Amino acid sequence: PLPPVPPGLGRARLLSRLVLAFEHLWVALWPPLGVAGVLVLLALTGVLPVLPPLLHLALLAAFGLTILLLVVRAARAWRWPTRIEADRRLEQVSGLAHRPLAALSDRPATSGGEALWQAHLARALADLQRIRVGVPHPGLPRHDQRALRVALAVALIAALVIAGPDAPGRLSAGLWPRVSFALSSAPTELHAWVTPPAYTRLAPIFLNPAGGSVT
Repeated sequence: PLPPVPPGLGRARLLSRLVLAFEHLWVALWPPLGVAGVLVLLALTGVLPVLPPLLHLALLAAFGLTILLLVVRAARAWRWPTRIEADRRLEQVSGLAHRPLAALSDRPATSGGEALWQAHLARALADLQRIRVGVPHPGLPRHDQRALRVALAVALIAALVIAGPDAPGRLSAGLWPRVSFALSSAPTELHAWVTPPAYTRLAPIFLNPAGGSVT
């Protein structure tokens, strides 16, 4: 008799698809997360609040637009893994040769050789008894060959350590600038005077702001 199909095969297939989905999502989201990390780094170092208000706002808008565009591109590039991809991953992680998962759904091309096919199927089922899902491996080094993610992580940790208890305040000041467009309420003064004709040789006569006659 053939060995039984592993009872956890359906669960392993589902987990394999979820792991693949996470790997694809992590690779797709790395660019916008990297740009957001640079923005947080600038805020923690205290560079943003010392900029002119309009430049500060323009820089935040540029970062926000860049992150939004990268997120949209990531959403378009991401896709749900197929069952064949999930099965292939299970076979690779478990070290299974000759694709035993594919053998479960295959059928012999001819009616002959039934005994040989049964032996092949029995070996495939025996191999599947040691199937495992494994941990995610997004493979970011292939997409970030210069290890910029590592440099950014180290810089963020250093900025947090340097900022210390001031980190929340720096983040608030850097990411939410307080820009006021209200007109200045400082008091104004009006000085008025009358300049006599030149032949009088008189000095200019300043008008009294309190009112009254001019002498």
